[in-house]
Amino acid sequence: VSLQEKEFIKDTFGKAVDPRIRDHMLKGNFKPGGDLIMATVLFSDIRGFTSLSENLNPDQVVNLLNQYFEKMSHCITSNGGIVNKYIGDAVMAIFGAPIETDDHGQRAFDAGLQMIEARNKLNEDLKAQGLPEIHTGIGIHSGQLLSGNIGSKDRLEYTVIGDTVNLSSRIESLCKKLNHDFLISREMFELLDTRSQEQCRFKGKVKVKGKENFAQIYTVHY
Repeated sequence: VSLQEKEFIKDTFGKAVDPRIRDHMLKGNFKPGGDLIMATVLFSDIRGFTSLSENLNPDQVVNLLNQYFEKMSHCITSNGGIVNKYIGDAVMAIFGAPIETDDHGQRAFDAGLQMIEARNKLNEDLKAQGLPEIHTGIGIHSGQLLSGNIGSKDRLEYTVIGDTVNLSSRIESLCKKLNHDFLISREMFELLDTRSQEQCRFKGKVKVKGKENFAQIYTVHY
């Protein structure tokens, strides 16, 4: 394989997965298994996307999603996070893995704020294109999780699993119920600097689907 072909393969691989995951795997970190680490997981999705997309043709739906994902991904990666998955209209991002960092919580918080700002700017652009505005929800939680290559012997995927991931998703799903578009957990709140904590308000203990214990939830104001 020529150098040009190798660069093409590397570049293409870097578009299928985050370039940092690509480089992590190309350094030999491709064996099945994982490690327990402390990290932060961010979930975000578009509110009412099913009903919104019913009023658009397929090309418009793809166009809207591509614009949305482009802007959200930039907010995540510019703060050191990794876009792990696109799930329909949802984004799952990881901060502090596979390369561990001490400030993963703060980075995720800053990314969330930028995502709100980018969404508002995107809505101006969508309006100019004759497309509907979008409303989003963001949920973030920090804790221990399993980080590694998971799958079959024929196909492995780098991802994170565990209760931290599940709770992050559940917190994001509370946005609609609590009528707020940015929620974080108590564990996440405790990782923030003083200025960021001042932007948060304790919402209360909330029952989360699939959990026996109540989660302590904070709303984020911007």
